Amino acid sequence: ALKGDRAGLALQPVVHTSTGDVAFYECLMRLEQLDGGYLSTGESIQAAEDNGLSCAIDRRSLALAGDILRASPKLNLSLNVSALTCRDDSWTATLMATLRDAPSFAARLTIEITETAEIDDLQRTREFVNLVKSLGCKVALDDFGAGYTSFDSLVGLGVDILKIDGAYVRDIVHSAEDQAFVSAMVQVARRLGIETVAEWVVDVRTADIVRELGVDYSQGYYFGEPQTLDQVLQTTEG
Repeated sequence: ALKGDRAGLALQPVVHTSTGDVAFYECLMRLEQLDGGYLSTGESIQAAEDNGLSCAIDRRSLALAGDILRASPKLNLSLNVSALTCRDDSWTATLMATLRDAPSFAARLTIEITETAEIDDLQRTREFVNLVKSLGCKVALDDFGAGYTSFDSLVGLGVDILKIDGAYVRDIVHSAEDQAFVSAMVQVARRLGIETVAEWVVDVRTADIVRELGVDYSQGYYFGEPQTLDQVLQTTEG
């Protein structure tokens, strides 16, 4: 798919929990299969990491995100990178070159570190976070609560945004334990000056609860499914 130019990005809205207005769109890699179907990164990332291709996917995602930022100056984006990419000097060099050519992109771009691979070198990851922030971008930690990162290591990473794993959100309407866990994450994040995102918000009751718990942003099918850039522009410009 990468060699055959069959990789693209779908965009899913992340909204302000208090208002429902779109804050930014998360870029989600979609790989077109030979039969015309699409494979999401979630379905393919483990195989990509096992075969040393996750960094190649992240480099293509960065190039595609740059195209979107260039073509759509009103959109803000977040872009996923594997924890393995935090050690990929060629990716950071590409980001630096992109922002050198278009400095205004930095304020519109958030880099999300995913935990499909263990963050086994906190010092290197911290250096990556500091570099990205020095360029003017925000940094988010994706899927917190289901990955490897603990609250202790969170303190030292210096991220701007914490995305609460959807496993703690999808049943929050019926689970006092999930409500308590999300509330605790929000309180800790707030003390550290970190904003929070609730993933997998699927209905109005879930949206109401995460708002009451103080989560800053919400994401999920209740607010919008992943769409192509053309579909997003039709909505925002319509």
